[in-house]
Amino acid sequence: MQYNILSAMERQSKFYYQVSLPHYEEQGFLEAAVFRYKLFLHLKRINPQTFIAPTYDIDVVWHTHMSMGNQYVAYTQVRFVTV
Repeated sequence: MQYNILSAMERQSKFYYQVSLPHYEEQGFLEAAVFRYKLFLHLKRINPQTFIAPTYDIDVVWHTHMSMGNQYVAYTQVRFVTV
């Protein structure tokens, strides 16, 4: 199977538009996004077989967290996620 980079770019452009909206720069919105991300991880932990799709704000926090490799592993695999 060949990877369709043009299709991937189109999907990313929609995502980029959503996460470039002004409220993504507001401290209160970002703090709430981190809280929702923790809830998302908790839901996934207690429902491992269930597919749970993150919202745009949760996805941004999630990918940011994954970019901090060791911290991400420690937080998501070593201890139970608390809200």
